[in-house]
Amino acid sequence: MIKKILDINGGHISKETSNTLSSEPEFVNLFIQELDYGWMLSKCEDTDLDTDWRHNDLKEIMLKARELGCDYVILDPDAECFDGLEVYDWD
Repeated sequence: MIKKILDINGGHISKETSNTLSSEPEFVNLFIQELDYGWMLSKCEDTDLDTDWRHNDLKEIMLKARELGCDYVILDPDAECFDGLEVYDWD
């Protein structure tokens, strides 16, 4: 079986969201795998995006992944940014 991955710049999430991804590995029923430089998130199609999310930045990324038919998201500091998604300054 072939799966699609959205490789997206980690700058599309805030520092607060980054901290949540690192400390809550099953946040909103996502499987979160911390990588050396970023995260891999799965269950794009199974995640309930209608619930009240604490982090709208991550919700927007998951919506984009679902729109593109992706099964996984990789938040990578070296990936490209997407037009229409906010980029956060972590400084």
